[in-house]
Amino acid sequence: MKRQEIIQMLRPAVIAKILPLCFAGLWLFSINGWAGEMSFNSLQRLIAENKISSIEALLPFLPTSFRSKYALVFRSRSLQESSYQNPRVIIYGNDANFILTFNGSAEQNGFNTLETMEFDEKKREFLFREIAFPGKAGEKISVSNANSERCIRCHGANPRPIWDTHPLWPGSYGERYLDPLSTREQQGIHQFLLNQAKHPRYSYLEYPEIFAKPSTFVPSTKNRYEGNLRQSPNEELSRLLSTLNGKRIVSELRDSPNFWPYRYSILAALDRECDSVTQYLPAFLKQRAASEFSDFSTLAEKKNQEQEQLKRVRAVSLQGQEPVKRDSDLLSLHGLRFLAEYGLGLSTAEWTTALESDTYDFSAPQSMEAEIEAQLLPFVSKGDPSLESLAAVRKVSSSEKYCAYLRRQSEQSLHALSADSFHALKRSSTANVGGKPVLLKRCISCHQGDEGPAIAFDQPVELAASLARGTYPRGTLLAEIEYRLSPKAGADSMPRGLNISSAERSDLEEYFRTLKKLGEEK
Repeated sequence: MKRQEIIQMLRPAVIAKILPLCFAGLWLFSINGWAGEMSFNSLQRLIAENKISSIEALLPFLPTSFRSKYALVFRSRSLQESSYQNPRVIIYGNDANFILTFNGSAEQNGFNTLETMEFDEKKREFLFREIAFPGKAGEKISVSNANSERCIRCHGANPRPIWDTHPLWPGSYGERYLDPLSTREQQGIHQFLLNQAKHPRYSYLEYPEIFAKPSTFVPSTKNRYEGNLRQSPNEELSRLLSTLNGKRIVSELRDSPNFWPYRYSILAALDRECDSVTQYLPAFLKQRAASEFSDFSTLAEKKNQEQEQLKRVRAVSLQGQEPVKRDSDLLSLHGLRFLAEYGLGLSTAEWTTALESDTYDFSAPQSMEAEIEAQLLPFVSKGDPSLESLAAVRKVSSSEKYCAYLRRQSEQSLHALSADSFHALKRSSTANVGGKPVLLKRCISCHQGDEGPAIAFDQPVELAASLARGTYPRGTLLAEIEYRLSPKAGADSMPRGLNISSAERSDLEEYFRTLKKLGEEK
């Protein structure tokens, strides 16, 4: 653009003509939502800036791309009720990093409540919240804290999304993977679409007609031939949640002070061509561990069979029909979970996203083993070029050499482990959440904010290196922590304003001492 043209545009008369168009564009931009990624903070800003007081008033402000990806639940087991005509909507956008849900009838429980889930990429954890909109004039919007007691009651102490596992999603339109809608589902989606365009909430959902298209759930022959296989909403949501949940699991594994000695055996548990995980333990542990692993796997299989039966009962489309056939065996991650519980002291009871409690089903459209390995392998391979090279060779040959290397390295890494510690960690694991003492969160919150001096309680590797150092009144950081946890510290005891039990104190002390030892070994 020439200089004269720019000057011409800056003249008052021209600006007066341009401004209305700019404001009109901004108005349309606001109505259709911005093109950025959704988050809980951006949602709160949107509500505050536009003085939104209801869910139906909020929906048109959400990004169009976000409103284009959602699942419909006609039989909900959440706090938000649903029906065929007024299903619960789970909007998950492009990556499911932020999800919000609502239903469609004032007669349903949870009608004035928006439920949200956000994945914190930095901390690798899920955050659940509720926004209660006023049912009457003059009332204020109520926003819950992240992972409030009401949320964790369903989602667990170490919160995770709850969504049935592949390939069956009872109560959601498209219950069965690669199967057409059942007669009852077809009738229900027909009722939904008849009212959708005029509905105060559902009218803002983009492309609802895809739920009436057979190809949404069963790819046509033409689409299969051309490789144009669009995932169904249930399948897509399962894939996205499994990926995020895999990140959460990896974070728990890496944060455990006992991860490093078990790193090679854990990688072996993620490769199906490797032998049983018990073969990667020191000789003095193998026999005892083999018996424990057999009982562990038997119990998990029993729980998963119960889950499958309950899912079939809940599935409307399976009444009077044969069970859904899996493409592969149900994925339970027996080996990984066994090492996590018996070696790392982690509780894996809340690892799966399955709706039924006490189940260990990790079946997903993609391999959860591959998801977890892809994140752990680069971390373990640092400083170990042989591992990196052998892992790469697997793509063009077998895993035989890779597994043999893992076995040698694992036996060497775990050689100093005592047989008693293997089982002691299992017995004490129930006192921990995510492999960490429950009260560690209190330490983190106090020493990341304004209450106490900055100490990296949330960074195990950094903390491990600093525990043996320091010029504190009692000497090292570990000595100071041990003193502050003891009753003799009096008014200086930690955590502030909390009287902890001897068991809680022991858990914290054991955690910090194990970290210090790990730091010295490195």
